[in-house]
Amino acid sequence: MGKNAGVLKKKIAVLAPAVILDNETFSGFAVVETPDGLHQRPLKELIKYANLERYRDCTIAYEHNGCTASGRSITSMLFLAMGYGAKVRVSVNGNGVSRECFEGLVARINSNLDDPKNPYLTYSGL
Repeated sequence: MGKNAGVLKKKIAVLAPAVILDNETFSGFAVVETPDGLHQRPLKELIKYANLERYRDCTIAYEHNGCTASGRSITSMLFLAMGYGAKVRVSVNGNGVSRECFEGLVARINSNLDDPKNPYLTYSGL
């Protein structure tokens, strides 16, 4: 990933320890590090990741300020108004890949998704 990979992994472990609710459900917190919060472009990146073929059978939900949104609906996620520094609960339920999906989503939320040098981005620029 790069020279900051160890720092990012440490940050994930501190902010979002995976709480195993059962064998297939993982839940924990992430802190939004994108300066303008999770607006349409960063949310699009989260949805692209959630829609990867290996995660299609996972159920993904975000919770912020007592409201819950589907991890596959940009409209419902926009209504959560997740600004910079927001603490967001991420929950993933799936078939054998839920922990991997959970950790990937948390890593993306904990990173600056507006930074063109971010290793998690799938678009080529702003």
